[in-house]
Amino acid sequence: MKNIFLATFLFFGIVASAQTHQLVLHNGIVQNVNFIKQNDSLLFYSDFDSQEQKLISAHAVAYLKNLKTEEQIDITSKTVINDKKEYLKVTLVDHVDQVQGLKEVDSFNGYLNKAKGISKWEQYENTERAVRYRAAAKGYPFVFIIKNANGSFKAIAYNY
Repeated sequence: MKNIFLATFLFFGIVASAQTHQLVLHNGIVQNVNFIKQNDSLLFYSDFDSQEQKLISAHAVAYLKNLKTEEQIDITSKTVINDKKEYLKVTLVDHVDQVQGLKEVDSFNGYLNKAKGISKWEQYENTERAVRYRAAAKGYPFVFIIKNANGSFKAIAYNY
């Protein structure tokens, strides 16, 4: 009988203290989660009712709040782009996982900027710059570029 009470107490104690953190997103959404770890630009967490590990981009998270100690850890600051001149603020995302939690808002297609006498690397840099200009003109802070084999690309823009 003593063991049953001890097991019941431990079970309810663990469940009650399971939600350890709050994720506050840049778009205003607050999520109570079990924070696991931060790796590069990704945050790994699980929901309180699930053991499934989920991930979200650090770009989408404003701060992480520890509910037990009330400690608040700033993850990223919100990027606001007002003008085409602020094209350097546009973040080119390397991998599709880094846009988890962001909202896809636009996509545009084009061809890699080809000019005679420049290397493929310079061609790609020129294309990146053109995509950044285009995204900044519309106020989009994040862009993911997909290169195709035929020399074309598709750029997908994301916002909070």
